[in-house]
Amino acid sequence: MQNWNFIIKQLNLPETMYGFNNLMNLIGDSNSTVVLCLEDLTTKIEVLLFEAIDFNKSDNLIMLNDFRDFSHTKRWEILFEYDAITYAVYKQVRDLIIVFDRQTTITTRTLVIAINRLKYVIDAIADKKLFKTSNSMEELSTEAIPTTNSHKDSYYLFPSLEDIPLPIKMNTRVLESFWDIFIVHFDLDNQKFRYDLIKTMVKYNPDGALKKMNILFRFLGVARLNYLAESKSMVIVEPFGTPERLAHLSTESMWEKIYNDYGLPLDEYEMAKNISKVLKHAQVPKNIVADVFATFEQLVTKLFFVVKEQQGKKKTSHSVRPVVSKKDMRLPEVSKAVQEIEERRERVILSTTSNAEIAASVHTPDKMEERVVEISSATNQTDDSKKQPSKYGSLFLQKIKGLQKSSNETVVNANELGSFQSYMHVERKIERDTVAKLEEMQASSNPQLLLLLGSVGDGKSHLLAYLKDTKPNLFNNVYIHNDATESYERTKPAEATLERILSPFEDGFVPKQHIVVAINYGKLHNFYLLQKEKGQFQLFTSYIDSLNIFNKTKSDKKTDAFESFHTVDFSKEKYYSISEKGVYSSFFSKILEKITAPEGVNEIYQAWLQDKSNNKWTMAHENYLLLMNEQVRKRIVEKIIHVIIRNKMIVSTREFYNFIVDLIVPSEILLNPQSTAFSLENSLPNLLFNHPERSAILFGLNELDPVFIKNSLNDELIASIFMQPDLSTYLTSVIGVDGNIPFDSYWQNAISLNEHLEVARFVIRLKELLNENNEQSDFSHFVKYLYAFYKGTGEVIEEVFPLLEKVVYQWKGSPRDSYAYITNNLKKEFRMAIPMNLESTLDMDLYGSVEEGDLHASNHYITLGFNDINFDLDLKLFEILRQVSNGHRPNLHEVGQAIQFEDFYNKLIKYFEDKEKKLLLVHVPTNEYYEISKPKFSKAKFDVKKV
Repeated sequence: MQNWNFIIKQLNLPETMYGFNNLMNLIGDSNSTVVLCLEDLTTKIEVLLFEAIDFNKSDNLIMLNDFRDFSHTKRWEILFEYDAITYAVYKQVRDLIIVFDRQTTITTRTLVIAINRLKYVIDAIADKKLFKTSNSMEELSTEAIPTTNSHKDSYYLFPSLEDIPLPIKMNTRVLESFWDIFIVHFDLDNQKFRYDLIKTMVKYNPDGALKKMNILFRFLGVARLNYLAESKSMVIVEPFGTPERLAHLSTESMWEKIYNDYGLPLDEYEMAKNISKVLKHAQVPKNIVADVFATFEQLVTKLFFVVKEQQGKKKTSHSVRPVVSKKDMRLPEVSKAVQEIEERRERVILSTTSNAEIAASVHTPDKMEERVVEISSATNQTDDSKKQPSKYGSLFLQKIKGLQKSSNETVVNANELGSFQSYMHVERKIERDTVAKLEEMQASSNPQLLLLLGSVGDGKSHLLAYLKDTKPNLFNNVYIHNDATESYERTKPAEATLERILSPFEDGFVPKQHIVVAINYGKLHNFYLLQKEKGQFQLFTSYIDSLNIFNKTKSDKKTDAFESFHTVDFSKEKYYSISEKGVYSSFFSKILEKITAPEGVNEIYQAWLQDKSNNKWTMAHENYLLLMNEQVRKRIVEKIIHVIIRNKMIVSTREFYNFIVDLIVPSEILLNPQSTAFSLENSLPNLLFNHPERSAILFGLNELDPVFIKNSLNDELIASIFMQPDLSTYLTSVIGVDGNIPFDSYWQNAISLNEHLEVARFVIRLKELLNENNEQSDFSHFVKYLYAFYKGTGEVIEEVFPLLEKVVYQWKGSPRDSYAYITNNLKKEFRMAIPMNLESTLDMDLYGSVEEGDLHASNHYITLGFNDINFDLDLKLFEILRQVSNGHRPNLHEVGQAIQFEDFYNKLIKYFEDKEKKLLLVHVPTNEYYEISKPKFSKAKFDVKKV
């Protein structure tokens, strides 16, 4: 950053406009200004580099005026051709200049990357002496990456990470920023390998995510190798010496050699082995891919802290610092004004908002190595750490932060239960299933093994701790092993620990006590693969085969051979239900009710009251107040269920707790605990619908933002907010509340600032929470049909078929009644259509399969179709089909989203092509029809006649 600011001074550019911090601060508010400044600065650097070229050594002389006429791409090609820049710089600029041509569609994230690319370029050319240097500039330029060993040129190290603050605990924003640098460093396509894309693919395209992780995993090994070698001043030898030889080494072997020859820590090597095992397989279950990605994140995180540590040591040991007077020195206890500026800059640099807290305090170099970074959320704090004062002055904020998944409060040891977790306990069906299995174990004379199987954060440890506390009789002669949080030795991998725990149930052994193991799919899969390779635990692995969770080949062992093994699968429990009246979730609703209950045992509510009496008030307190409204809680739960059904999302208990924090606490307070965050933008309705970057749940809710709904009511409301003289009375009647409108002072202040449109968006979102669900919405219709399908209500499910029949004929068009075009090519002179006689069909195995009660574990789709050709109709497809039935012609993108219906349509076409003997040929220019048929008693292949 010193090089950046020095260069703009030498170019006589105003720092208030072109300064690094200023450009970062402008992102989001004026992206077009940022792009213009970047382009102008890039142009001036191009000219400086061009003027430094010695054309006496070349036969081709290029004039400056001609150079200025070239495009940015051509200019940098010339600079590279004449050795004015390195290839590394050329690669950075090649991606940078892309943003200059798309100012209107630029994203915040892309701009942050672009600024950092230009910074990389400026730092790289700082030693070319192109600028009038002062002693201080020369001293600063020596800070880059000094080293004393003779192998420094052989290490492929990252550029400076000084602009990424060092957090106490890793969070998504820091990880994503480092991920961007990692991708750029290895010249990978940022659009194909960016963090948020792969994280999304883990959920929706796990096979694709594995392929991308396979590529990144290899580069991760190369990066780790270079930093290990640099830290020990080792020469990188064969097979790592050349890219050609390295290419012939498998990724698994590469990590093994890094461990054996360069001293990779054992815990990292075990992580790498676990990842390698899964990457070798195809069609890995989604939950396993999620666990592998989490392990991959941990490896990247460890690399980040290694890089920060080694760069910190270099800067401390080798940099020549400018002389600074004591008056100008900045101590760790920075002033509030400076702290606010730095925190604002950090917010902009790390372009997406995390749910984990950020601690961007200033650290002295000698304490840098003492910082303990805990990657896993399942950590155990010492008693001393618990006594440390919180950075939050508000007791309420301390308590509400306890819900967050990065908090120790949400991580439970299977052998103990805290008072907070005890209060928050909500009974579920999975609890009753677990109790039943434990009772069976107690009644058995032979020791039994019970697996509590699921994903991270779904409540396995909490349930064990709760049952052990409330029903200790179920655990007589029972050993509990919580695989997610326990290990015998730090140097032992999880598989070795699990082998020791389960050894009594190995083939040929006789167990002496019951064992309960709470384990995630990923850990179980690793253990399963390891034992398959070793040929051990054959009975146990056959039992896993019989569960059909890792492969489709079931064990041929008899069921009674597994009488000592039992499983409770947490992934099969859905947290919501569907009734005739709509959707609901007793589990989510009870959690929200407990959090907001005005009771003495509710620590969160009591803390809120205490802050209120002590006049410690923030926007988080205001949001909590709105969350006390029962109708608001009901609508929030309905919206979450909408997202779950629409996106086929699995929301764990821990993710739901984290969502509640996102709903109450603005990111501004997470970044700066002293902030009150008083603004309409930080109100609960806006946090719910307008912050897709904070979590997958909020991403899904953003797609349901009522502001996006185009109807006359919203248009009228927006116009009235601009026009109404007595806005308060008008809004009270529109929203339908008694007394003051929630966040009254904040929307009135926004009006005084002429932010009428922001007020309109807030009101639309607030109204969505205070009013009942729209019964005419796509979601309401789909839920009604979903319930009718599984309950076997024929008169309701029959309503779907007229819509489907209409869509079939409109999907690619219909020249006349009961005819559908075979293709959608509108450019051809002739189009072929086929007659269809559609007969409604359903999947009768699923239809009416729920005889009693509400739907608690149904699928997210309805299986139906025509003429015994069925397809799965889910909510997203239903939304598209309703649009088509209303006259909308699907574009290529929508056809891609509706691929299951496209396949269904093609199967219908083929079915009727084989069945029908007549086709209709349409001459598009004249709209003339010709009937093509196959004659019975004619030598001609077809008869054609005009109709």
